[in-house]
Order: sequence, then C-alpha cells, then structure tokens
Amino acid sequence: MARRVISIVLFSSLISGLLGFIIIFEGKTELVKNWWADFSKQNEKLPLSPFHTRRVDSSRLIIRDANQIIFMDRRLFWSGENAMATPILSKTGVVKKFVITNGGNGYSDHVDAKVIGAMSENIILGDVLTKNGKITELALIRGSRWNEEPLAFIKGDAAPYTGKIEKRFTNGQIMEEDSYLNGKLHGTSKKFKNSGIPVFAKDYFNGKKSGTHIYWYANPIEPADYIPQLGNDGNILQTLWQYLQDQAKKKFKDKHPSKDSNDWIVKNFRLEGGSFQVRQLEHWKDGLKNGLWEGFESDGKKTFKDEYELGKRTKHKNF
Repeated sequence: MARRVISIVLFSSLISGLLGFIIIFEGKTELVKNWWADFSKQNEKLPLSPFHTRRVDSSRLIIRDANQIIFMDRRLFWSGENAMATPILSKTGVVKKFVITNGGNGYSDHVDAKVIGAMSENIILGDVLTKNGKITELALIRGSRWNEEPLAFIKGDAAPYTGKIEKRFTNGQIMEEDSYLNGKLHGTSKKFKNSGIPVFAKDYFNGKKSGTHIYWYANPIEPADYIPQLGNDGNILQTLWQYLQDQAKKKFKDKHPSKDSNDWIVKNFRLEGGSFQVRQLEHWKDGLKNGLWEGFESDGKKTFKDEYELGKRTKHKNF
C-alpha cells in the first residue's frame, strides 16, 4: 500500500513538472536554457552557470565607471561649484535617498542633477533645491543599486557581465583570460606566451585581489633525468621541450602551434618532470597583501622573503 502511494505521488509530481514546463516555457528547451543562464549568472557554484560556460572576446568588453552625482547649473555665465551628495543605501545596496554633504557655493535657483556611471539609467533624480547659492536638497524619484566600483559589461548587454573574457594570439593560443562575476573580476586571471608557457595566474574575489598570485619566467626548466630522443626527422633533440614540440607537430599536424597543441605540450612537460621557474609569489586578502611574498632569480635562487598581515609587512629578509 505504501509503495503504491509513493508511486502515485511520484507520478503526480512528474506530471505537474511536465505541465509546468509546457506552460511556463512553452515546451521549448531553449527558453529553459536562457532562463537558467539568467538565474545562475550571479552564482559561480551552480552547474552550467555562465561563469563557466560563457566566453567572449576582449574586444567586446566595456568598463563603466563607478556611480557619481553631477550638478549642472543652468546659468550660462556664472555657475555654482563644489556641491556634493552622498547616497544612503539599503542593506542590498539600493539608493534610499541622498544627503547633501557639501552645498557648494554660487549656485542659481535652476540646477539639475544626474547620476553617471554603471547602470546609472536605473536611478531617476527629482528636483534640486538651493538656498543662498548652496544646494540644500536632492530629490529621488526612483532608486536602484548604487555601484561604488567600476563594472564590466559586454557591448549590447544591460546587465554586468558574468563569464570569461579572452584575448588570443593568431595561432589560437589564449594570450589573456579573465573571469568576471556580476561585472567584477572573480576567479583566476591568466596570461600566456604564444607557446602556451604561463606568464601569471592571479586570483580575485568580488573585484579584489584575494588568494595566490604567481608570476613565472619565460624559459622552461628541463628535468634532470631527461634522455635525448630522436625526432621525427631523425635528429637528436637535446631537451624535453624540443622533443614535445616535435611530437606535437606529428600529433596535431597542421593544427600546431595552437591552443590545443600548446596545452598538450605544457601538460606533458610537467608530467615528465619539467617545470617553469616562479619569478614572484604573492598572497592577498580583500585587496591587501596578506601572507607570504617571495621573489626568485631565473635559476631558482631566492631574492627576498616577506610576510604581510592585512597590508602591513611583519617580516622581511633579503638573500
């Protein structure tokens, strides 16, 4: 009896889900895909979030400034100056009202104000009141999120960008790759040479440096136990890097060099004991230096070792 009840409940749930799918999304999987992309774009932990799946060329990226208020005196020959207004925000960052923190001087009775910067079109201002040449009040008709930092957008998009931004060499190898969440750097930013050798990897969280930042020298470090191998043309290849380059030509044919062939070379170079010498190692937290910082020469000799605690250096040693 219990099994029958459970089966009926599961069947009813399935039917309800199917009906909901048909009604809400008209039975179209493309509408579901678009809905999920919009729903998950603010959370990189959700599966198939645009944070992981969307890639756009860097030429389409636009950085819009943080929000600020501009006062404009309609008087032609003598205009007021120096007025400042500060937004009062809700817990979610939405503007509730404006407070005049500096009334300025020399303003006429006919002053306009506007908000500029990222998504400023969503904030609508009202009348500006003045008294004795000073601005005393700024009315708010409609509030929206106040952006205190610049945000990244893609040309044509109204919402801040979530996803990867990439710039490539002519051979397809990624030159630079940045990750954005809601218009801010979030995740790991990477840079490579056209051979696929890493230049740096820098971690960000909500727009701020946070985590590990590593910078490498350009030359590969050969494993000590590498034995010279014969190349495809019969010549002896003295380094593992040369040998893997030669093997990639055969494996990928006319698609070498390319991102895929470079990735294959770098991966196998590391698997077989090769490495890339770190030039500098940094640790950050909330935009402040925090933790171990080290510098190295190209032969691996350490040049300095520092320790930081939330921006303050607590230890220092040169070598």
